[in-house]
Amino acid sequence: MKSLFYILFFLGFGLMSQSVYTFADSLNVIVEGKTLKNPFTGGFNSCQFGNFDLDNDGIKDLVVFERSTNKILPFLSQNNQLVYAPVYESQFPKCNGF
Repeated sequence: MKSLFYILFFLGFGLMSQSVYTFADSLNVIVEGKTLKNPFTGGFNSCQFGNFDLDNDGIKDLVVFERSTNKILPFLSQNNQLVYAPVYESQFPKCNGF
């Protein structure tokens, strides 16, 4: 009986661990009645900034390299505002201490 329990437990655990992650950046985060802009970027600690036209619209966008986590954070320039665009992260190579 214990063997059946362990088999079912690990089988169920294995199925749960194969879930698919979907980034949901369309959610609004409201703090003290104000909607936060770009609440899912994670903040900045030690960054390098660069201008780059990510979407080929002729307008320079912002690319941030967070050195403490080796993460690229792309922002599109839309209507004179910067909008976090995580879909462009996969277009960059892996960086380490760039």
